[in-house]
Amino acid sequence: MDKKTIVDYSKTLEKYGIALCGLLYPSQNETLIKALAFYKKNAQIPRIEDSFTKLAFAMIVADLIWQEKQKGETYHE
Repeated sequence: MDKKTIVDYSKTLEKYGIALCGLLYPSQNETLIKALAFYKKNAQIPRIEDSFTKLAFAMIVADLIWQEKQKGETYHE
């Protein structure tokens, strides 16, 4: 994972930390991190079987897109 991805993920954890860190199992957190890296690299939504991890992923992606809009950036071109 590159530095920008880590920074973006940490910003989101500040907002949703209790929900994500308090409720995700280590395996779910690992799946989430891999899914975020895949999304950033491929600009595609990966298949996530676990519904809670899928929800967490959707929340984070939505937040990253919102952050980009606020900065006037485009995450994927």
